[in-house]
Amino acid sequence: MFAAIICQGIHAMKSITSVRAALALCLFGAALAFPVSSGRAAAEDKAALAASRSEIAAAFRSLPADTAEDLQSDIKYMRSLSQPNQAYINDLSDDRQLNFTLRNLRRAGKTPETAPQLFASLAAARAHHKLNPPAHSLKAAVGEDQRASLNSIVALGQVSTSSLKANEKGSATNASAVPAYSGTGLSSIPNGTIFTVMTIQLYNAQTDAPFGPGNQNQQTGGGENLTVTQTSTPPAAISDVGALLQVNYQQNGTTDPVTVTYQTSVNGMPLTPPVVTAPVHVYKTPPNPYIKVCLSRNSTPDPNCDYGPYQAPSPNPLVQLPVTGNITFSANVDTTRNVSGTMVVWAQNGGGSCTLSLDPTQFAQAFSVSGTNPAQSLWQFFHTEGGTRVNTASFGILNNNPCWLPDQNFGMTLDVNVPIQGVIAPQEFYVTTVPGPSLGNVTRIDPLHFTWGCFEAGTKVLMADGSTKAIEEVAVGDALIADASGRHLTVREMTKGTEAEPMVVVTDERGQTLSVTGGHAVVTLDAAGKPKVVLAKQLKEGAVIYSSDMSLDRNGKPAHPRPSKIVKIERPHYDGYVYNVYLGLKEKGEQFDRGNTTLIAEGIMTGDNGMQEYFGADFNFRPVNVRDRLPPEWRRDYDNYLKQQQQQARSY
Repeated sequence: MFAAIICQGIHAMKSITSVRAALALCLFGAALAFPVSSGRAAAEDKAALAASRSEIAAAFRSLPADTAEDLQSDIKYMRSLSQPNQAYINDLSDDRQLNFTLRNLRRAGKTPETAPQLFASLAAARAHHKLNPPAHSLKAAVGEDQRASLNSIVALGQVSTSSLKANEKGSATNASAVPAYSGTGLSSIPNGTIFTVMTIQLYNAQTDAPFGPGNQNQQTGGGENLTVTQTSTPPAAISDVGALLQVNYQQNGTTDPVTVTYQTSVNGMPLTPPVVTAPVHVYKTPPNPYIKVCLSRNSTPDPNCDYGPYQAPSPNPLVQLPVTGNITFSANVDTTRNVSGTMVVWAQNGGGSCTLSLDPTQFAQAFSVSGTNPAQSLWQFFHTEGGTRVNTASFGILNNNPCWLPDQNFGMTLDVNVPIQGVIAPQEFYVTTVPGPSLGNVTRIDPLHFTWGCFEAGTKVLMADGSTKAIEEVAVGDALIADASGRHLTVREMTKGTEAEPMVVVTDERGQTLSVTGGHAVVTLDAAGKPKVVLAKQLKEGAVIYSSDMSLDRNGKPAHPRPSKIVKIERPHYDGYVYNVYLGLKEKGEQFDRGNTTLIAEGIMTGDNGMQEYFGADFNFRPVNVRDRLPPEWRRDYDNYLKQQQQQARSY
C-alpha cells in the first residue's frame, strides 16, 4: 500500500485549513494500528505461548556473563549457518540461535523487565518457529512497491590513521603498528518498524575470535535508515577481518519480530580507496547535501541537477544514473575470474531496498582492467555516446517504478569483490552513501535525490495577490497561495522538462481539471478523514481531494474551500513541456518550510517538488511524536528505553 501512500496522517483533519499541521504529523498511521496479540501469536496454542514465555525468561536469566570464548562460539555457529554477504533469518526455536539473540539484546540493554513487549514478541516468534520454521532467506516475494527489507554490512576495512580519535569509547586509542578496523551495518525496512535493535562484532575470520567490545544501536518508531559501527584494534595483526551483524526488528503489531544475521570478511587491502567519478556533485553551487538527479527535467535559474535530463529513446527509463570509477590493487587483477558483488539502493525515508536486478554476468560486464595498469580495475555501469547506451549493466531509474519516490533521499552501496592474481580470496571494496570512518577500501558519497513530477504547460496557479498565472509564466521570487489558510510561499526555483509517460488528467465533481505527471504529489483525504499524499498515477475515481475557487476572499484566503471527489481520470500522452516549482518562506531566506509546501493549481491542492522533505528527523525521532504513533503495548518499552538513554547521557 505504501506505493500509493507517501504519507499517512495520524490526526484527523478538522478542516482544510488544518492541512499544514496534519501533514506535519504523518508517517506510520495504519501500519502500527494493531497490537501483536492480534497477529499470528493469537492463533497459537495459549499453553504453548505461555511455555515459550517461560522459556525465554529462563534462558535470559541463565545466560552467563559474556566471555571471549562464548562470543567466539556464537560467531563460529552463526557463520556455519549463514552464507557470506547474505542475510540469514534466525530460527528462534533453535536454542543456540535464541541464546545468541538474547546475548545481543542484553548488550543493547534489553531485559524482560525493561522491554516486556519485546520479549513477549520473541516468545510468540519462538512458539511460531517451533510449528513453522522460518525461511532463512530474506529474498521473499516483494510487494507491489518493489521494496525489500535490507539488512547488510555496507563497509568493512582498515581505518586510516588520521581518522582515529584518542580517548573515545569503543574506538582505537592510538596509531600503533597494528591497524584498526571498522565495520558498519545498515538496516532499512519498508514503511519502518516498531523497533530495531542492531549489534555488530568484529572478529578474526580465520579463528572466529572476536576483538573489540562490539557495538549496538537501536531505534523505536523508525527503522528506515539505521546504522551501527564498530571501530577497534585487534590484539595482533591478522590477515582476514570479519564482521557479524545481527538485526532484531518488528515491522508492526500484526507481524512476528524478525532476527537477521549477516556476515562478511575482507582479505587484504587495495593500494588506494576507490576513485569515484560518478555519481558525484557536478554542480557545487548551491552546495546540496545530496546528489540531485532530475528525471527528464532541468532547473532554472541554476543548472543544479547533477544528472539529467536524459531522454531515452523508449519511454523507460527516463534517466540512467552513471556509476563509474576505478581502484588500484597491490597486484594485477585476475581476468580469468569474474568480479562479483552487489549494488543496492534504499529509501532513507520510507525504507526498503530497491535491488537493481543485475545477474552475476551483467554485474561482471560493468568491470574491466585498465589498459595501462593491469592492477587497476575500472567500473562503468552506464554512459552514453551519441545517445546510445554503451554498457548493458545499467543503473536504470524507471519513472513507472514506485520504488523511486520523488523528492526523497536514497542511499546507495556498491560492494565489489575483485579477484587478484596469486590470491585465492578476492579483495573487497565499497562505494557507499553511509557515513562513517575513513577506510582504505571505502569511498563515501552523498545520498541521491530523485526529482520529477510536474504540471502541464498552461496550468493556472493561484498567486498571493489573488491573480492567476500559467505555470510556465511563474518566475523565481513570485509569491503563491499555499493552502486554504491563505499562507504565502515564495518560488525559489523552477524546473522544466518533458515527460515520456502518460499524464494524469483529473476532473473533480466541481468540474475542475488538473493535468500533471504521474509522479506528482497530490493531497487527498482518506476514508477516515485524514490527510494523505499520493502520487497522481495512483489516484482513483472517488478519491477525495482539496478544492477551492481560483480567487481570494476578503480575508486573503482561497474562496469556497471544500473536499471534492474525483469523478474522472484520464491518461493521455503529452508532447509539450512540463513545469514545477520549489517553494520556500521569504522570511527564512527562501529556505524550505518543513510544514508543507503546497500550492493551488486549477483549484486543486497539490505539492511542489520539495513536499516530501517534511519527512525530517524532527518528526521521525522527537520522543513525543514517536510515542504517539506506537501501539499502546509498546510504550512501556519505549519509556524505559528513554530512561536508559538519559542515564547513559548523564554518565558521560
